[in-house]
Amino acid sequence: MTTPTLTVRPIDPAADAATIHAWVTEDRGSFWMMSEYTLAEVVEVYTWLDEQPTHTASFVLADGEPAAIVQTYWVDAEVEPISRLLDHRPGDLGIHFFVAGGDTRREGWTASLVAAGALAVLGDPAVRRLVLDPDVDNAPAIALAERLGAARGPVLDLGHKTAQILFLDADVLR
Repeated sequence: MTTPTLTVRPIDPAADAATIHAWVTEDRGSFWMMSEYTLAEVVEVYTWLDEQPTHTASFVLADGEPAAIVQTYWVDAEVEPISRLLDHRPGDLGIHFFVAGGDTRREGWTASLVAAGALAVLGDPAVRRLVLDPDVDNAPAIALAERLGAARGPVLDLGHKTAQILFLDADVLR
């Protein structure tokens, strides 16, 4: 089996909503908290993200096909409630990943997709540290972040979930 070429491109809210909707409404998408969303609501969410100067939403592509979502937000942005709960630093970038399901599981596949997404956002020299906030019950996401070099921070009640905060210094991945 050949290793796919991984690239990253911005999400087009209208054109990509059907793919995103199919992913987030699967049972495995429960941590993304959009399992009850309609297609129109997915378009609305990603249109809002696209309009924000502090947020991004992109696909990680494997040989040109969507394989994961990477979303980012500046932690010190006034629109992000998490910024009031953390002792954040200049250059902190919040990051979320959603890896699509697939028919074939490959050793290290999820880590490869997450690393590709993280490296893409680390192209911005203003990013000094990645802040991850997986649900405390999402053990696979927490374990993967730690394998990539992230250190555990506090557990925070974000209102919509209880998150295990993890910090990953940008220089670890650059």
